[in-house]
Amino acid sequence: MNSPQASSPTSPLSKSAPDTAALLDATLRFADAHYALQDWLAARDFLTLAVQMAPDQAQVQAALGSLNYQLQDYPAAIASFATAVRLNASDPDVQTQLAMALLRNKEVGAAEAALLRAIELRPNFPTAIKLLADIKLGRGRYPEAAALYGKLIRQHPDQVGVFLCLAKCFFGVGDSEGAGAALGQVLTIDPNNEIARDNLLVLQGNTIPL
Repeated sequence: MNSPQASSPTSPLSKSAPDTAALLDATLRFADAHYALQDWLAARDFLTLAVQMAPDQAQVQAALGSLNYQLQDYPAAIASFATAVRLNASDPDVQTQLAMALLRNKEVGAAEAALLRAIELRPNFPTAIKLLADIKLGRGRYPEAAALYGKLIRQHPDQVGVFLCLAKCFFGVGDSEGAGAALGQVLTIDPNNEIARDNLLVLQGNTIPL
């Protein structure tokens, strides 16, 4: 016969499933309460404990990532969002959150990959499209950026900022006529927009201080 095994003391993390679920719920409520009080560090401590209780719950991982992002701890935010993505690769919102943290951490290539995945999952996702367009504009990939800004304009044709970015793209490829047309659309939406007015005035000089 096997001798009986001595029982070991139980910790909160080794409780039965119903007890663990209740404890997790209470921990998340404590995190919410501290967040409401703007006690960010205490809220993070409780979310960290919640992740330890439920490491396979993507939503809890993403919540910790969001709080670390808010606290400007971008490497920690990336780690949490990456785990959330691994647990639920079909969530475009978390893919985009991961991309935002990667951008803050100056990991532009990885951010671009995450945004491409987010757009693959949700083709008309304006937040991801705008972030990806801005990356391409910043890297001088004007035709790719222009295509993405055009997609945004088709969804929301009254976005002044997007038309200004589109004007930059046209100017970047030497298309003064296209740049002028984009700036003209800005003035159609906002007749008092000084940026568009000033750039239309200097456009003929082949400089565009957008």
